[in-house]
Amino acid sequence: MTPAPRPGDFAQAMMDLGATICLPRRPRCLVCPLLNACKARGNGIEASLPKKAPKPVKPMRTGTVYWVKNNDGAVLVRRRQPKGLLGGMVELPSFGWSDDDAPIEVTSLAYQWESAPTAVTHTFTHFHLTLDVQLGEARTDTAPEGCFWITLDDLADVGLPTVIAKAAKAALQGL
Repeated sequence: MTPAPRPGDFAQAMMDLGATICLPRRPRCLVCPLLNACKARGNGIEASLPKKAPKPVKPMRTGTVYWVKNNDGAVLVRRRQPKGLLGGMVELPSFGWSDDDAPIEVTSLAYQWESAPTAVTHTFTHFHLTLDVQLGEARTDTAPEGCFWITLDDLADVGLPTVIAKAAKAALQGL
């Protein structure tokens, strides 16, 4: 059906036709210049096209995010790996939910851990996530390699990813 001369113009004309006449659910077939050549119209299925493909089921992931405060009230954070999910962004240390988690030893930093009253849920484009938020007071002011301490005021200005900001909010509500 595509003519040899000016195939690009033909493709553009077909897109314009689809945008103005061959509309989903309410096609304007009677004003279509291709009415007699339309197979959908000939089969009586024009109002049911286009058919949307079913959305794939998003998998569920779980993980843990750690809210560690030192004696000065600063919170432990780290910068994520430069590439991958949330690449290069500052986060509270978290584990178990992302393929690009950089392992650090956080659990031995605090005297004891307690869970925040609520877990954090978040949906990414390709998976659902539930994070358990663990709260702890640091034994030392020495940050593990790859981490640093940040004040609560600076934490608000650092531009946390939405999922980590939700975890920080849950942690603050649990204190």
